[in-house]
Amino acid sequence: MTNTNIYRSLGGLDPELIAKAAPAETVQKKKRNGWVKWASLAACFALILSTIIVIPMLSKDEPSFGLPTDIDNIIWNTDIGDAPDISIQVPLWEGWRVDSYSLYQKLDRAAPNQYFALHISKTFSDGFVFNGKTVAQIRQEKEDKCSLFEKLAQLLKDGDVLKYGDLVYTIGTPEGEKWAKELYDQRIEYYGEDLLSNYIVDGEFNKAQVEEDSSNVFAEAEQLEIMADDAYKAYHSSYVDDTEKVFSELGLCTIVKNNKLFVFIQKEKLANLEVVDKGSYKLSLAKRRNYEHEEGDIPTYENNVTGFALEKIECETFDHSSRFAKTDAELIDKINAMIVAGQYDTDRIMISITSSTALSEEVFKDINYETINVTRKYQTSAFAWLSVKYENINLEALKEISNMNTIKFISIYLEIGVPELAG
Repeated sequence: MTNTNIYRSLGGLDPELIAKAAPAETVQKKKRNGWVKWASLAACFALILSTIIVIPMLSKDEPSFGLPTDIDNIIWNTDIGDAPDISIQVPLWEGWRVDSYSLYQKLDRAAPNQYFALHISKTFSDGFVFNGKTVAQIRQEKEDKCSLFEKLAQLLKDGDVLKYGDLVYTIGTPEGEKWAKELYDQRIEYYGEDLLSNYIVDGEFNKAQVEEDSSNVFAEAEQLEIMADDAYKAYHSSYVDDTEKVFSELGLCTIVKNNKLFVFIQKEKLANLEVVDKGSYKLSLAKRRNYEHEEGDIPTYENNVTGFALEKIECETFDHSSRFAKTDAELIDKINAMIVAGQYDTDRIMISITSSTALSEEVFKDINYETINVTRKYQTSAFAWLSVKYENINLEALKEISNMNTIKFISIYLEIGVPELAG
């Protein structure tokens, strides 16, 4: 190879520079042979040295491995049906807390080359601050409001009697009602002197004020419930970002989709992973469906179905409390909120139905259920439990069922409860 060809093989150089750098062909070749040989060796050495130095620098920020290409060799969460019995004490797996005995067994039995699709979660802290309040404070305020609402609701029944004071258990009220002193004392202790003095003044019971205050207290409790839900979501977002950083810096394949953290790892690497405070994390298997679906893939329902028997239908909220919707649109909003709850790794909504007469599967066929369990435990009540994929639920069919005279109660909730941990 001539010097001209060597320079050209480097590529990207100006042709004029190549022409100037290449000596004329008329120079005696014999005199050049010695230094050309050594120059070529030096160039090769420099190329090897630069490869050793530069390539690690280029790959320094790359993860040790990427998403496994054989997605069918990944172990996902395929469980369906009821959530595992939370009363079972699951042992630690190599120092990790796992959310179920099923995952514990899969980790033990997996082949070395198999990957687990995991959510790695941290305990939801009561000390998490949201809008200037800790979660514990928000929860306590809500409980206090609910307790006050219950007292005010009961006082609407007792106030017209308690306004007579000691007469209630001595000679009785003018209307002829008389209580035992023990009952009277229990009622006074339950309400408290301070609360009673707000509504019973000079022997008169201010019933209208109790009704107004109870309505306001209920509204405040609802707002605190919404705040608790928002706090959980805020924690989840911050938790995902922080935990993704921790595990990606350890060289793991971490992917955030739809505000969910997916971690792909083999069991040997997981067992030997050095993580500070490992016991504060908990592992759960991710669902492949949630990984493959992009945000917005799951349809939500328009508020165009009306005529539900709202007094019969109850929706469970994220903190496990239940609420009746005041309007048809609010009910649909609650069901849509459960659809969003796919972030908690469930793609099904459960519908529990209580009836005064026997039920048959035929009654529910138009709801598009996946599984159904119909039973009659008592002569006066029958029950049905339906599992429905949330993108398939037929709201018109649900409306028709709610308006059946024999249907006493309908409860709508997630297939699994909101977990202790985000993720």
